[in-house]
Amino acid sequence: MIKILFICHGNICRSTMAESVLTHLVHQLHLDNQFEIDSAATSREEIGNPPHYGTRNKLRQVQIPLIAHHARQMTRKDYDVERLVAILKGLKERYPDLTVILEPGSAFVWQTGPLVASVVDVVENKGIRTAILDVSFTCHMPDCLEMPYQPAVRNAETMEPDAVKRAAPEENVYRLGGNSCLSGDYMGAWRFGHPLAPGDRIIFEDMIHYTMVKTNMFNGIHHPAIAIWTKEGKAEIYKQFSYEDYRDRMS
Repeated sequence: MIKILFICHGNICRSTMAESVLTHLVHQLHLDNQFEIDSAATSREEIGNPPHYGTRNKLRQVQIPLIAHHARQMTRKDYDVERLVAILKGLKERYPDLTVILEPGSAFVWQTGPLVASVVDVVENKGIRTAILDVSFTCHMPDCLEMPYQPAVRNAETMEPDAVKRAAPEENVYRLGGNSCLSGDYMGAWRFGHPLAPGDRIIFEDMIHYTMVKTNMFNGIHHPAIAIWTKEGKAEIYKQFSYEDYRDRMS
């Protein structure tokens, strides 16, 4: 079986067109059982959306069937890691003086760890309930605000941001707020299976990579500790941060 994955930024234009074209050609040659063809995005901004109207129109013009598809982001399972390792080893053997510099991106950091937070307070204003956390979107998850995208929260349903304005109290829909002084340090909404209260744990899935490389200490907000969950089921603290880290950044 030959596996082919087409990649583009949003997975609604180029990669979906390539997937449809190659699938059509393979079908014409009666080789369907020899190929596995798919497409994916590098970004999250179009996830769930169908192919772009320009792609649909062009395929219709050339009479190539459009493959039913909704944009998805490439994940670690899409990588053939063993094959990549073999290719790099072969390249090094053929060109021993060549230095290979590889930027693996999501191949290595996808789903490597969550950001674990706790609720410190729950406030309500004009019917909107906000759970204040001991972490910050601005300081610890800036990519969510810059892209922007709403991160997945374990055991919670991701909803449209305006849902928090319409939800009844018994629906347990909350906006999540950060602990900096910035008025825009919040996101949401999410629906939880129970009312949130101080001390409840909130786990943001797949956030460790950006929390480690794009963070800042604005307003004296310190970084979350970095911990490793071992194969033996133990949590080992790798690094903790303090006021001195904030002070030294300013010097």
